[in-house]
Amino acid sequence: MHAIQCMTYIFDPIGGDSMKINRKNALWLWSQIFGNNEYAEDFHGNLMARTGYGNADYYILHKGERIYCGWNIHHISRLF
Repeated sequence: MHAIQCMTYIFDPIGGDSMKINRKNALWLWSQIFGNNEYAEDFHGNLMARTGYGNADYYILHKGERIYCGWNIHHISRLF
């Protein structure tokens, strides 16, 4: 998938449809890139949790360590 992000829309540079970024569409993009995985890495190698979309205070505990796993479209936009 190759697309260009502009404000709250993603545009297909080949002339396809644009897509407004909301929770439903962001999770659809997640499924296209990461499938059914609950966890994935963003473009910088940071951990993200699918259920952490849009939550700036989403953390998990792993071996006693608190790890931030929230994400927004900017975390995955460089992956497509």
